[in-house]
Amino acid sequence: MFKTILVPSGGAVTDLPVYETALAIARRSDAHLVFLHVQTDIRDVIASMAAGDLGGGSVTGGMVDEMEADAANTEAAAKSVVEAFCAREQIAMSNVPSTTGVTAEWQTQIGRLTDCVASLARMTDLTVVGRSPSSAGVGAEVVEAAMMTTGRPVLIAASAGLGAFGKTVVIAWKDTQEAGRAVAAAMPFIEAAERVIIASVNESAGEMDDSCERLRKMLSWHNANVTTTILGPQNDSASDVLLAEAIKLGAGLLVMGGYGHNPLREAIFGGFTQQVVSSADIPVLMIH
Repeated sequence: MFKTILVPSGGAVTDLPVYETALAIARRSDAHLVFLHVQTDIRDVIASMAAGDLGGGSVTGGMVDEMEADAANTEAAAKSVVEAFCAREQIAMSNVPSTTGVTAEWQTQIGRLTDCVASLARMTDLTVVGRSPSSAGVGAEVVEAAMMTTGRPVLIAASAGLGAFGKTVVIAWKDTQEAGRAVAAAMPFIEAAERVIIASVNESAGEMDDSCERLRKMLSWHNANVTTTILGPQNDSASDVLLAEAIKLGAGLLVMGGYGHNPLREAIFGGFTQQVVSSADIPVLMIH
């Protein structure tokens, strides 16, 4: 059960589907939404300009005032969107625990976006982010920070809104610690799903792995409609095959852990994960 949900809020157009996804999850357990906006530390910007010989030595008070005003305007716009969303959805703004109904709060921090998100993500049950090429949005580097340094699950929302969110849960399975932790983190979704499909790829001919069937038996205690699909080796990579299968099955949520080849960072954010973060427009729950 997710009771506290972190939602980084940059003020981008792509934020609204993220808010809708976070709210849909929150309503399942009367959870608390923490909307976090991070302002860049102007002192860091000036120091970087000076270190790169980009005119930092000639920064004027007027330039600092302009940067601070821009940051304040961006925050105000982002906060206005959140407040309007909460008013429309009748979400109470409060930082005091409630026993009924979804609540929300707005937080502003000054610093590096990745650092602030990771720090707060360690204290919340789930982080919900979106895909955005915009500098105001949340990109792969934020997903990486939230996943690699917190030990908490991260859910990447689809850009088109909820759709059939969570009705069909596809588990990208490999018998690893990371995949096992992803399944555990996704249990609230697995229990509520209309169907759960465990998908795995035999990466070489003749390879046998009975862990899918063992997982199916275990998950059947949580959901009566759990099936498996074993995909044979193909010319495409295992990650491409799994992703294509998830889309074919109409996944309303794809559950996956970070797995692959060393080095570690490439194992987590190379291949499958990078493709999912940047382009696969289905909701994805990940944990490392």
